[in-house]
Amino acid sequence: MKRSLLIFLILFFHSLLVRFSNAAVNDSAGIIFPELTSGAGARSESMAGAFTAVADDASAVFWNPAGLSRINKIKVSVEFDKWFMDSYYENLMSAFPLGSGVLGLDVFYMNYGSFNRVNESGALTGGAVNPYNLSVLGGYGLSLGKELSLGVTAKFAMQSIDTYSYSGFGIDFAAMYKAQQFSYGLTLQNIGSGGAYSMPMAVRAGAALQALSTREHKLTVAMDLDYIFKDAPYASLGAEYIFAKMFFLRAGYRLKFGENNTGGLTGLSAGAGVGINDFTIDYAFVPFGDLGVSNRVTLNMDFAVPNSDVEMLKPVRRVVEKESDKQAKTPEQLRDMLAQGGSYENAGNLNAAEKEYKAIIDENFDYADAWKRLGAVMVKKKNNVEAFRCFQQYLKLRPDDKAVRAWMDKNSRE
Repeated sequence: MKRSLLIFLILFFHSLLVRFSNAAVNDSAGIIFPELTSGAGARSESMAGAFTAVADDASAVFWNPAGLSRINKIKVSVEFDKWFMDSYYENLMSAFPLGSGVLGLDVFYMNYGSFNRVNESGALTGGAVNPYNLSVLGGYGLSLGKELSLGVTAKFAMQSIDTYSYSGFGIDFAAMYKAQQFSYGLTLQNIGSGGAYSMPMAVRAGAALQALSTREHKLTVAMDLDYIFKDAPYASLGAEYIFAKMFFLRAGYRLKFGENNTGGLTGLSAGAGVGINDFTIDYAFVPFGDLGVSNRVTLNMDFAVPNSDVEMLKPVRRVVEKESDKQAKTPEQLRDMLAQGGSYENAGNLNAAEKEYKAIIDENFDYADAWKRLGAVMVKKKNNVEAFRCFQQYLKLRPDDKAVRAWMDKNSRE
């Protein structure tokens, strides 16, 4: 079933490409809304943009909204880049678990500095021009089973130059497939138009390999192929090394198949990061040859979801003022509740199963089987942090369960 669905998605993307590539795309499309192709986040840019199959942070709304589904916390990222001459840009990205998926938001502002106003002959006419770009992206990622995720992003972009302004609307479609240490991503971006101009439509395909994964060391290698219509195709290769979940080193190279006039070290990128608890700061060094160097800095913050499983998974024995007000469940009733939870789980109603298992734990905090089943539900909901806590409590009661202990050992290294 999953293989058939994946084949359908590939054919679906192919049909979209055929349809929209036959449409007229203005040669200036990539210039009027450059922020839609300039990347997002210092982490991804230090990997040369090889991020389509990696996207698992707040920047996923730009790179691959299907990757949003792998996020189980509120994430907020603030990015700043002092670009060439007086230009700079700022980017605010965020991700919020919402319903059965994750919502992503991205607000991008680019200021090109101040220029003297001139007429068509080049003569000064007085005053200054302050061109800028603004774009707003909203995306949603949803998991379809353990391996496959889908996502969509809607976007609004605006460019203002003196008395002239242009705006456009577009949409992205995306998919991500993860199998063991491999992951694959596919996105079709910027399907839309901006008045007399077209959006810089692009297609990206990526693959990533978790080449090393131990308690202290983690290495991910990724590759992207992307093509912006009316431009040359690109290939990107990037890598990320993590030590002790605190220190990050990244590097990448982006190759453009065609003429490249910027010279110098264009294509190379590198970066580093450091993280403490739920705060991380990333830096990317991206040279653009004769144009100069882009220095990107991103501050990332993670927050627990209010009233989420994180808080609810701290059961407290119920305090009853009058014992007569409560009648404890019998062992038979608890077994019936466990069976009912199993029925919900098998039917795919994970929220109902979770509620049933928690009700058992509330009745009997040391009911081992309920902790085990609750942990399994959290794994299915891709909330490994809470699954880990559930299994920890379960192993206190059933320390001889080798299968659960093996799962704990494997995931403690990731």
